[in-house]
Amino acid sequence: MKKIFFWSSLALVLGILFFLILTNTVSTPNTDPKLLSASVQVPSRLSELTPWLIQKESQFLSLKPWAAKKILWADPAHKSKTKISLVYLHGYSATRKEISPSVEDLAAQIGANVFFTRY
Repeated sequence: MKKIFFWSSLALVLGILFFLILTNTVSTPNTDPKLLSASVQVPSRLSELTPWLIQKESQFLSLKPWAAKKILWADPAHKSKTKISLVYLHGYSATRKEISPSVEDLAAQIGANVFFTRY
């Protein structure tokens, strides 16, 4: 009885894993011309990053405000590099609000900038 349960459980787990790998591999790539640009000119001045990001994200009309890319500066008054920076990449159907304020609290505790991006 235990052997049957073990092998059926193993078969189920392997089947699910195979399905997930197959659906992720076979999924259709996004061919939106806005996303296929060969090179992106990112501003070199830190003070220009937030406005640049807002302008780039405004091109996506159906994008909800809480799902847009965002930089959370450790010190918003003096935007500067920090020793540690966090990058938060949420899942396909998620947004940063699902885990908020955990990332923000962690960044505040360690004095880090956070870049919230999306998949």
